[in-house]
Amino acid sequence: MNGLLVKSIGAGLLLLQAGLLGAQADSARQWCSPGLPFQSRAKGLELAYRVTPSQSFPVVPGATHTVGSLRNLTFKLKSPLFISPATKILVGYHSQPEYYDIESWGGVKSISAPTLERKAFTALEGRALQNQAMGLYIIQALNENTYTVVRMQAAYLGDYDGFLPLDNRYANYSFIWAWARKPAPDREWGFGLSISHNFRRTLPLPFLLYNRNFNERWGIEAAFPASVQVRRNFPSGTILLAGYDFNSRSYAMGVDVDSELDPYFFNHAEINTGLTLEQSLVPWVWVQAKAGMQFNVSTRMQNLEGPAFSSRWNPGVVPYMQLGLFLSPPGH
Repeated sequence: MNGLLVKSIGAGLLLLQAGLLGAQADSARQWCSPGLPFQSRAKGLELAYRVTPSQSFPVVPGATHTVGSLRNLTFKLKSPLFISPATKILVGYHSQPEYYDIESWGGVKSISAPTLERKAFTALEGRALQNQAMGLYIIQALNENTYTVVRMQAAYLGDYDGFLPLDNRYANYSFIWAWARKPAPDREWGFGLSISHNFRRTLPLPFLLYNRNFNERWGIEAAFPASVQVRRNFPSGTILLAGYDFNSRSYAMGVDVDSELDPYFFNHAEINTGLTLEQSLVPWVWVQAKAGMQFNVSTRMQNLEGPAFSSRWNPGVVPYMQLGLFLSPPGH
């Protein structure tokens, strides 16, 4: 891994060790409890299905590539390893494959003497673009109104088959550290740093945290600039969120496609705006529905070796819908 990422992980672990030593020295103290009453639910187990309908990718005047649909499946599991008044350690796994249904290339179903770009684009048809990850989450209270959070994750994104290939070609390592202060039960704020490293680049991004309940019905949940949500709580276990979140994925591609293309990457980034509804069915069991508009930020393919090949597309603004089921412990 990149030196900056390794140093950041080391610094985060030192901060955690200091917090653990402080907690052990005075176990009778009151410790900060992260999160607010009425906030959106923490998810222990989540299953979800998302679909984005037909997208057109203009490439040259009069010619477009068309994706009939983009489908996403989500399986997430997060489980505690250690729980104490001051320290929580959890481990998580997720799998979020994407499936593309290619409808046409350049406005027609097929073209003779295909270009590298066409080979790369049509290779998406029928393949599962895998996104699997293992993560470690550490939440450490420092005193009665401050805490830190550390997340270390190894994700593997690409057109591989099977379970967690543990191959650096597909690896996306990330480290997140955050410090937060909770001066009142209904308000917390903080800041943090996210560092990600993959076969393309190393990217550090600072962020700000702000969570607040204005009353029992209205609140805001923000990790700016990645996500901002305004929350409305209703009776009978209903939570409605309105806002946006940023999503980005970078896949290592080229397995069994074409030696001229191997290796190359497929990257897409977008901003999702819309509404999210969370509804309690029975204790522990919730359903979730999302719908809104997806705004493209960047979509492109580019090879890393061999003949020069680079393609950028702009699918514009498209709708999306997601349905899911998740488990959430009562009171969390």
